[in-house]
Parts: sequence; structure tokens; C-alpha cells
Amino acid sequence: MKKYSEKKGIRASRNGTYQEKYRAKIESIEFSGTKDVFDISVEDSHSFIANGIVVHNCLEITLPTTPLQDLNDPNAEVALCTLASINLGIVKNLADLEVICRNTVRGLDNLLSYQDYMLPAAKHSTELYRPLGIGITNLAYYFAKNNVKYDNSSFQLLHDTMEAISYYCIKASIELAKERGPCKGIKNTKYGQGLLPIDHYNKNVDSLIVPNYKLDWELLRIDLIKYGIRNATLMAIAPVETSSKILNSTNGVEPV
Repeated sequence: MKKYSEKKGIRASRNGTYQEKYRAKIESIEFSGTKDVFDISVEDSHSFIANGIVVHNCLEITLPTTPLQDLNDPNAEVALCTLASINLGIVKNLADLEVICRNTVRGLDNLLSYQDYMLPAAKHSTELYRPLGIGITNLAYYFAKNNVKYDNSSFQLLHDTMEAISYYCIKASIELAKERGPCKGIKNTKYGQGLLPIDHYNKNVDSLIVPNYKLDWELLRIDLIKYGIRNATLMAIAPVETSSKILNSTNGVEPV
């Protein structure tokens, strides 16, 4: 069992003053029974330094797991999420998204096949579901260049954009299933039942904007049922805090 703990340290801030900061470490402890343990977030900062490594906690997507009996357990599942974010700043019209989504899905799926895995359980889980998490960044700029704000003036644009991303990512994964075969765990997914996001999303969002689909989802369903899907998960909205700086974009979906 690993225990998370904090201790105070001192560092200089940008304005020259000194602030108390928390530094964390991880150490082994022995105990029996049930106890509360660190899980999703550290209060206030949602990040910490553990054994000299800055750790940030995220939960963009929940994936199936199976506990390990030992490090080489062949039946365990350690879930990994391979992420990428589409820079909406470069999107001139929604038709652009078809090629962008296709390249993103195919690139990430290739990565799953040749990357190394730290545990057999991680490789086993990835090969079973081939999970991807494709999100967006630069939404604030995308809104600005389309003359909408973070209010109901943006709802239609956002609905149509996310519909296109969803549709084209699923289409790309179905194409891969046709070429290389579906993921091994497809029978455990809604896609394996012929269901699409339009069938099981939270209908409460319809109170914001009535869905008026621009793309042919029923045609996509025909191919899904015929060929299956390569990736059990495809979309996830990540914060994109660090990579947005590399992209020179506004982060994730947040206002500036």
C-alpha cells in the first residue's frame, strides 16, 4: 500500500515574496482492513510533487479495470487513455474535420500497436478495447473568430462542431475496423449493440438546444453493425493545460 503525504516547503514567488508550498511524497505502509486512500484530487491544487515528479490528476474518461493479483497477472486490466486534442483554431469549416478526425484516429490507433507497456495488464486492456480520448483545444479563439460568446449565442455552433467531431471519429474507427478488425472487447460496448452517441446521451442537454443533426447517423449505423468499431472509446475533453502552450492555443474549453 502506498501512502500519500504532504510537508510544507518554501519557494519564492514571481513578485519576490516567499510563500509556503506543499511538497508530497509516496511511501509504503503496512495495514490491514479498509482505509481511505488518495484517489482523484488534491484539494486546491489538484497536483502534487511525488518522489520528485509533478503529478496532475485527471479523470476525463472512465474505463473498465480488473484488479491485479500480481504484476504479471494475464487476466488483469489496467486502463490507459491515449489522448489528443483537435486545435479548433485551424478549422475553417466543419468539412475540415473529416480529414482531421480521420488522421487523429488512425495515428493514435497506430500508436497503441507499437508503444511499450509498463505492465502486461495494461497491454491486455489496451488490446481489448483500444481506447482513445480525442478532445478539443482553442475553443475560446474558435468562438471569437465565429463572433459568438460563452453564452447561448454559441450553442448551435458548438452543437454542430461536436456532432461533426463525434461523427467523423466514429466513421474513422469503423473504417479501421473494416481494414484491421474491430476491438476484441466490442461485445462489451454499446457500439457492439449497434448504438451510437445519439441514442444514449443525456437528454437534459436538449433543454439548451434542440438537436438538429447535420450528418447521416443512420448510414453510419449500417456500417457500424456491418464492420464493428476499432476503438471502444474515442472522445474525451481533456484540460489541455500544458500542450496548449506548445500549440499557442487557448486551453481546452475554458474562457481566456
